[in-house]
Amino acid sequence: MVQMLGVGCEGTTKKELPVTRAFDSVLAAPPDEGKVKPVDTMPDKKMRILVIGLENNPFWIPVKQGVLDEGKKLESKNCVVDWVVPGDQHTTDVFGNAIDAGVVQEYDAIATIAGEEGIVPFINRAVAAGIPVATFNSETATPNKRLCFVGANSYLQGEAAAKAMIESLGGEGGEVENTDKGDIAYTQAQDFMNSNPDLAGIYVTAGGPFGAAAAVEDAGKSGAIKIICYDFVDETMEFVKKGVIYGTVGQDRYAQGNDPVIRLFNYLVDGVVPPAGLLYTRADVVTKDNMADFGF
Repeated sequence: MVQMLGVGCEGTTKKELPVTRAFDSVLAAPPDEGKVKPVDTMPDKKMRILVIGLENNPFWIPVKQGVLDEGKKLESKNCVVDWVVPGDQHTTDVFGNAIDAGVVQEYDAIATIAGEEGIVPFINRAVAAGIPVATFNSETATPNKRLCFVGANSYLQGEAAAKAMIESLGGEGGEVENTDKGDIAYTQAQDFMNSNPDLAGIYVTAGGPFGAAAAVEDAGKSGAIKIICYDFVDETMEFVKKGVIYGTVGQDRYAQGNDPVIRLFNYLVDGVVPPAGLLYTRADVVTKDNMADFGF
């Protein structure tokens, strides 16, 4: 028996939409990743989709662009897409309040980062109000009523990074984690090099890996210390091109902005349920040797 969910604002006619599958449904890399198309159906009223994101480092530039590009496309379908940055960091209070504000402002759907467990009540409250929610980039492992998640599979990314490190070092090396800041990564890398003269590798798990790369380059150890990191931001790719960073693992940032918007629109206007609850983006490993294959 298919349960139905009423979607719309109080006082309007609500369209009945199917409830999605269980929270933990899995699908790795859907075939239409980054290429999801809006359905041909025209909404019977003006629709508004809220996307709650961040702009605290270069990682988010293509994510935002994916949102804005789809927003322009949906203008012709009587749908407005708003990109809102509620603060500099993803915390439950900041993003939770932004979700609540979206409910009060009667958005038809909401897409949000959801990396903390505390965000779950806010998501569930929005869905209970008839507003479907999609998460992107990061989400809590705590079950909630989101429609779908679009983003990287952290386990697969870590696996890809580990394989790249093994390939570069023959099975030996060191690792370091920063806090999304290039200047902090620079200092951390210096500290590790000073305390470990035989350091062979640095694994940067967060943003700002170009800081660690700059420290290695300044120490005259480019190539001697292998750096593995994440994402294709311009600063990082420059160090890959120079051979200072051995390899970087991508996660299709553009699709993380693009796909949730379109999947929410299609769900709202035509009841199209995403192919799974977890829509993982690719984990491509780009090195100096293959970067041309990826358009760099």
